[in-house]
Formats: sequence, structure tokens, C-alpha cells
Amino acid sequence: MKNKKNIYFLIPAVLLIWGIIGYRIVRSINPPQPNATTQVAITDFKPKEVVVSKPYSINANYRDPFLGTMATNKKKVKRVVQKKPVVFPSVQYVGFVAPIGKKKSPVFILKINGQQELLKKRETAQELQLVSGNQKEVVLKYKGIKKTFSIQN
Repeated sequence: MKNKKNIYFLIPAVLLIWGIIGYRIVRSINPPQPNATTQVAITDFKPKEVVVSKPYSINANYRDPFLGTMATNKKKVKRVVQKKPVVFPSVQYVGFVAPIGKKKSPVFILKINGQQELLKKRETAQELQLVSGNQKEVVLKYKGIKKTFSIQN
């Protein structure tokens, strides 16, 4: 008999709790529609005044906490080094030998200071490096300066 009294109390409590949970789920799935009439407030735009702050600099003339010494300003003096003009040696582009196979690169024939030299791309002779070339001209690099030489007829 005592158990039946508990059941009469628990069944309505369970139904009430599940009813509240179901109501909240249905309300979250189908929310109420907001009012279609909204009022727009018209206000004038007034930008804020821009306050320009004064520039500041950090004055770091205090003692170094680790070394215990005062910091000193050492100004670096830039030295102007006058570069000597680079004089290319006398160079004549005589011609080139075309490669037979696809993997072989052409050989260029140059006269440097009266001596005939055979060079491929990126090879060096008498401090002159052959950068690139074709049938009509070659580009040589001497002490960091590039110069183009045309074929001599």
C-alpha cells in the first residue's frame, strides 16, 4: 500500500518534468516570430576628434643591470671606398661549335688578350666567366661585371 502512494506522487512529477523538456524542445525548433514593425533611429554621424600625440623617444642612459657599466654611444663611421674602374681584357667573339647530341652544350670560341680559348657555359678562362651565349653574341662576367660581346665578321 505504501508503494502505491509513492507511485501516485511520482507519475505526475515525471509527466511534469518530461512535459517541460518537450515544451522547451518544441519552442527551440519553432521560435516565435518577431514583430515586423521596427523603428529605425536616424542620427547624425559625428566623428570623434583625432588627438595627435607628441612623438617620444626612449632615453636609455642608465646603468646596465647585468654588467654594472654605463652604456656609451659609439657612432659608426662609414668609410667611402673608391672603387677602381674595372677594365675588361681585350675580347673577341670568333664563333661557336654547335653540339651534335641533345645533351651536349655548345663550345664558344673567344680570343682573350690574343689567345684563343674554347669555353662552355659557366667555364672560366683568364678570370673571365662565360655566362651565356648564342650564335650572335656572348655574355662574359669579369670581377662581378657582365658585358656582352658580338661576333666579329
